[in-house]
Amino acid sequence: METTRRLFLGAVSAAAVAAAPRPARPEGGALPKQRLYIAAVTPCDKQLRFDDGIYKEMMPWFKQKGADGVVVLGTTGEYPSFSVAERKKVAETALKHRSGLSIIVQVGTTNFPETLDLLAHATANGADGALCIPPFYYKKPPLEGLVKYYSMILEASKIPVHLYHIPGTSAVPITNELLHALEKYPNLAGIKDSNGDAAEYQSYVKEFPKLNMMTGTGNNLKAALQNGMGAILAENIFPEYAAAVFTAARQGKDLDEPYNKMREMNTAMRQGSIGSYGPMKYALSLRMGTRQTYQRPPAAAAPGRHRRAEDVHQIQIDGIETHRLRGRMHQSHGCCALGGAGGFARQLTWLAACIVCLSMGAAGAGKDGEWPTYAADLACTRYRPLDQINAANFSKLEVAWRFKTDSLGNRPEYKLEGTPLMVNGVIYATAGSRRAAIALDAATGELLWVHGEHEGPRGAASPRQLSGRGLAYWTDGKEERILYVTPGYRLIALDAKTGAILPNFGEKGAVDLKLNDDQTMQPDLTTGEIGLQSAPVVAANTIIIGAAFREGMTPRSMRNNKGYVRGFDVRTGKRLWIFHTIPVKGEAGYDTWLDGSAEYTGNTGVWTQITVDEQLGLVYLPVESPTGDYYGGHRPGNDLYGESLVCVDLKTGQRKWHFQLVHHPLWDMDISSAPILADINVNGRAVKAVAQPTKQGFLYVFDRVTGKPVWPIEERAVEKGSVPGEWYSPTQPFPTRPAPYSRNGISVDDLIDFTPALRDQALTLIAKYKIGPVYTAPVESKVGGPLATLTLGTASGGTNWPGASYDPETHTVYAYACNACATPIGLVPSPKEISDMRYIAGTAGQEVTFRMGPGENAGADSPLPTRRAGGGGRGGGGGGGGGLNVQGLPLIKPPYSTISAINLDRGEIVWQVPHGDTPDVVRNSPALKGLNIPRTGQSGYNIGTLVTKTLVIAGDGQITTTPDHPRGAMLRAYDKATGKEVGTVFMPAPQSGSPMTYMWNGKQYLIVAISGGAYSGEYVAYTLPND
Repeated sequence: METTRRLFLGAVSAAAVAAAPRPARPEGGALPKQRLYIAAVTPCDKQLRFDDGIYKEMMPWFKQKGADGVVVLGTTGEYPSFSVAERKKVAETALKHRSGLSIIVQVGTTNFPETLDLLAHATANGADGALCIPPFYYKKPPLEGLVKYYSMILEASKIPVHLYHIPGTSAVPITNELLHALEKYPNLAGIKDSNGDAAEYQSYVKEFPKLNMMTGTGNNLKAALQNGMGAILAENIFPEYAAAVFTAARQGKDLDEPYNKMREMNTAMRQGSIGSYGPMKYALSLRMGTRQTYQRPPAAAAPGRHRRAEDVHQIQIDGIETHRLRGRMHQSHGCCALGGAGGFARQLTWLAACIVCLSMGAAGAGKDGEWPTYAADLACTRYRPLDQINAANFSKLEVAWRFKTDSLGNRPEYKLEGTPLMVNGVIYATAGSRRAAIALDAATGELLWVHGEHEGPRGAASPRQLSGRGLAYWTDGKEERILYVTPGYRLIALDAKTGAILPNFGEKGAVDLKLNDDQTMQPDLTTGEIGLQSAPVVAANTIIIGAAFREGMTPRSMRNNKGYVRGFDVRTGKRLWIFHTIPVKGEAGYDTWLDGSAEYTGNTGVWTQITVDEQLGLVYLPVESPTGDYYGGHRPGNDLYGESLVCVDLKTGQRKWHFQLVHHPLWDMDISSAPILADINVNGRAVKAVAQPTKQGFLYVFDRVTGKPVWPIEERAVEKGSVPGEWYSPTQPFPTRPAPYSRNGISVDDLIDFTPALRDQALTLIAKYKIGPVYTAPVESKVGGPLATLTLGTASGGTNWPGASYDPETHTVYAYACNACATPIGLVPSPKEISDMRYIAGTAGQEVTFRMGPGENAGADSPLPTRRAGGGGRGGGGGGGGGLNVQGLPLIKPPYSTISAINLDRGEIVWQVPHGDTPDVVRNSPALKGLNIPRTGQSGYNIGTLVTKTLVIAGDGQITTTPDHPRGAMLRAYDKATGKEVGTVFMPAPQSGSPMTYMWNGKQYLIVAISGGAYSGEYVAYTLPND
């Protein structure tokens, strides 16, 4: 279905929350070479004072657009127009709100006392480096004078210094002779060459290969990158184009395509007179959606005599619809067809139109107002810097539209776990018991198209049925595709505009994922156990697909299919690579499977979301447990890559590094959620990190390039169990920072303690169980006890499949965790008719049965049930602690769940709050009559968080009835800085899929999937009232 779309200019700008200033760098040393620095403009308010508010917002915005760093107060930053005191304030603002960027401060003046003063100030406030223009009033100073001047600077500096070569402005060139005279100083980092002469630049590179000869002009960018050098470019408005060239260089790709796009963009902007500082600032305010900035004289102001940007945020340029406007542009990005003379008003309209046109072609589809992939971006941050919905108005949200999924299958679904995407005004999602792919109008919820697959016995045999968690979107700027995996484990490619299948992809639009997998599916292609409920991920034209299986408490056999990970070409469906999560003979890690157990053991898939760093060309795989969640006697050894975070090459699938979080897994800890990519600052050191939330409540943080832990992870001795035939690892890894953010292991102190009597009853109850710290081994269940090892932080604990979210401005992870999901792990000998495993999960004295996971045999291709069981269930692995209660109250004391804010620069929990209303069973308990019980939060594993500019948003996982609301659940907003609840919105059913947000036609929306109990699946969109 074709729709007309209008481009909304007023994208809300990135939030700016202070990050702790970094201490000064150690003396000497150099910055990494091949980095992109933006020579930032310096905004002013209407009174021509420095506008620190907008400058704060520029830092995270540049970061999000792909910049590695910012140069403060260079030529583009108009340093001569600012006093020394003002320059210090500008530098302090950038350094305080650096948002993970490397900051270089231009400190040069016409005299050395002020230059030394500015250098000392930059160093004291944590600058990563300095740029220093020569003293420029006296033309052609003698070489010895310049050597003396710069020697004073370098001898005084404790940070790397770049010399600034811009002879057309300063009339003082940086010559080879000068550099040779100064290269004895270890903190001479290199130069910024803004002269733009290609031959001269090549001579610099050839003469000084060890220095960073950064180009300051686009024409020398390819030469700089080909020689491993960096750049300082005035790409304020569209930094993502320059970032794309750096990405190509780092990935070893051809530079021509992204470089040509960048140059075409710059040509288009020059045609729109966006090259000078005033128009550049004006265009940047349009692009970021900020208030107007103003220009200090003598530089020229923006067209239109400072007309406010807010006045044009929502205009239709000359009434031209976006698709018609696009038709009048140059083939790539040019907007010159709209140009021409005609006074300030026409120039203003032209400028705004130019930003519209160019924004449509901006590299990277993930604009701030869209949600183009399952977790918002490939870094899996679940973050969008939107703030139209904020603390002051969150409780005023009303339903914009709702979409019930009952008809998308032959029965309703009570376990809707999807997070939709929003791109170009269209919502894409999976829904219903058939796992249909759907497209909806983002403003109204109107169904635009639907596609479903009837898979018959293959779908009925699927271990992962129902709607799954989502799909993937891909575009090359011309074609748009939707990709998703069916319950029967087939990869489908659809035209995003029509929903039509793409016949040239795979075999008539589908890739059979049970084939070409380096194994033969057992017992056959129809019933072979393998599937996937998570969304595919697409990066650099590669689709990455994991695998999932039945819940592993009671496997049918010690032998199973293996959960290998594969990459496929997004256009053809051709397999590009495969990573063996269980190594084959001859591969690293094979020897960690003793007695040849790698040959027959299965599972070990990646059933949760996968994370990608496109710039580094790296993929991060969170791998689950091998066959047998609780018994590993048939797979002795550490079992790589079970429960390991594995980093592989995006182009080849080759392993770069790995870290096994749990040796010889026995607790169904899996790695249950997406790794999060975070650029952080630890003790003054910039770190490209990956943070892994877990069921254990440990947040593991690694350097994502090397795999080295950011803080020590210690191997500590753990108890050896006593189950016959089991193999035990003598140690397990324990992160030293951050501290656990949820309970793992059980002690007496974790038991219910509302009253002494309730505590005594709890002690009586657990006398039949073994308890202990994290990694206390499962036991063989015995009638006389212990019945099981009672655990927290295992199957349903901590953070499960919804994962955590991350704020790239404050470097803070926000993680929901179940704090009271107690799981008893008891093992019993397996009857031969059940399994060939020696032991499976069970309780002594009770019938041994298969334990099924939620959604199993509930999809549209399965036989219709005689009665409908309610929704819910784990969706990630493991059972609950059914029957473990005291007078109907949870055995474990509150808080039953929490949301924690964890700062990654310091490795510290900043705040932690219970999440959700106190359950009715607690509020209305006769045993607690007369007691004042603070909010307890709600037990449950399937809650995901969303982070916006100011809020953390998550819904309740249980239905309650309180004096404040009728029977239902609440969608809650917390102040992300403090954890204080600032608003609630009623939902008729619990949150069952993670929320997302987007901006369309000037309005911000929230969508959340709700379902469970007697309430079938529904996507509900909320927005603010029109008034």
